Amino acid sequence: MAKPILLLDVMDTLVRDPAFDVVPAFFGGDLQTHYATKSKTAFHAFERGEIDEPTFRARYFNDGREWDLEGLKSRLQANFCWIPGVRALVRELVEEGFELHAMSNYSQWYDLVEAACGISDAGVRRSFVSCDTGVRKPDPRAYLGACEALGVAPSACLFVDDRIKNVAGAHRVGMPAVQFRDAASLRRVLSRTRPRT
Repeated sequence: MAKPILLLDVMDTLVRDPAFDVVPAFFGGDLQTHYATKSKTAFHAFERGEIDEPTFRARYFNDGREWDLEGLKSRLQANFCWIPGVRALVRELVEEGFELHAMSNYSQWYDLVEAACGISDAGVRRSFVSCDTGVRKPDPRAYLGACEALGVAPSACLFVDDRIKNVAGAHRVGMPAVQFRDAASLRRVLSRTRPRT
């Protein structure tokens, strides 16, 4: 049995996403208040690479207020870290010959994640990040575009994501997918994909 190509979400699958606590705290409020004051569209546009960083900064709050973008980036970078057990699992998978690709909804700030955690150095290629591809999961084009770039059918891949809507999006295009819960449960799933000797 051939090993599947692994398409791995990054935020809250490989790396802790600090956005839900660090970002509201940076602006001096709670998550609900923060969501009520920020744009509903700016971050997704930034994640798809449709707007640049200065435009994102100008559009982020509904009232157009000034804010410390560099300060927020520094705070985020300081709080990115591998989810417990995942880095060791990635190392195992690389040693066993699995092909690993990042498939992430993220902006050009993915560079901050790389700087903090060394995802590419660990063996997970920066292949399908939404700011590069122009599409976000669960858009079918995110999964099918990855398959086209890799020259494989969806059935040759295994997609892993903590968000069930993204897992469901993979299933809709015929791609096997599992919801990430922790490193131990993912290891058990992947053990069933290893060729038997």
